[in-house]
Amino acid sequence: MTIVLGSLVILLTFGLGALLAFVFSRVDRAVVTNNEAIERLEQGFNRAVTMGYEINAQAPPEVQIHEARIEAAKLAAAKPRGANSSTIGFREQPGGLSASVGVKNDPWTASKIAEFHGWDGARTGIPSGGVPVAAAAAPAAAAVASGPIELVRGKDYPYIEITDDMSPDEKRKARIANSKAKSAAM
Repeated sequence: MTIVLGSLVILLTFGLGALLAFVFSRVDRAVVTNNEAIERLEQGFNRAVTMGYEINAQAPPEVQIHEARIEAAKLAAAKPRGANSSTIGFREQPGGLSASVGVKNDPWTASKIAEFHGWDGARTGIPSGGVPVAAAAAPAAAAVASGPIELVRGKDYPYIEITDDMSPDEKRKARIANSKAKSAAM
């Protein structure tokens, strides 16, 4: 009886120890994963890059815009009632202002501009000489619009005829050589 009771106590002790070891290892892994996630998150937020806004500059544009909307809502909520409605461009300048003027006050506008021009482009605004015209884009578009390339095998690129008397290995090598030659000609 004492041997059975002693064995049961030892088994219970080992079982409880194994259970505690398993729980602590899972908790340790969760803490390490959480710390790594926090560290990655903190590295992505660089207020110097994002004009002082709490936006992750390394995130995709959709995430940046979502974070900018949250930041804009926080800024609007911090102002007294009615102070967050902008009248710039209504009385002061009837023609209105460009969106680049509001980037210092509006994180959503800044992130929308940064989506296309990057955060440096949002910070600097339109260049003094204006936006350069993309003259090289027209010839490239014309070349693509001309249609598919028609190649004649044997004339435009070397072609190996595949016959029935070839072994399967020779047929395979011939197909590969034909494919490579056609790709090179394209």
